[in-house]
Amino acid sequence: MARERTPADLIGHHVLDRDGNNVGKINQVYLDDNTDQPSWVSVNTGLFGRHETLVPLQGSQPAEEDIRIPYDKDTVKDAPHIDADRHISPEEEQTVREYYARHGAPWPRGPFPVRARARRPPGAPT
Repeated sequence: MARERTPADLIGHHVLDRDGNNVGKINQVYLDDNTDQPSWVSVNTGLFGRHETLVPLQGSQPAEEDIRIPYDKDTVKDAPHIDADRHISPEEEQTVREYYARHGAPWPRGPFPVRARARRPPGAPT
């Protein structure tokens, strides 16, 4: 019997855009502070993967070992860059959430209450 995948299992796998194009590798997985469910991933993008961009997991689908998101590659690469090496502040989460809402996020448009902060899952590599 195959074991259930954990959020940390996503690290190192790829994020694919809605057309199946590779966006980048997952560097970190962030959990919702209230539910402990994965809510964001940081993806290495740009030339040689030097930039790290947050991508919401809401609306994503598994694609074998990778995940497919409901955005195109340019939308992710143009997203606000957040220092992903620490806990994400509610203000930063709000900024990124609003950006993706303007680009077809699967949640309702308009002002969003900050639901929770994101954090790294226990056992995730540093």
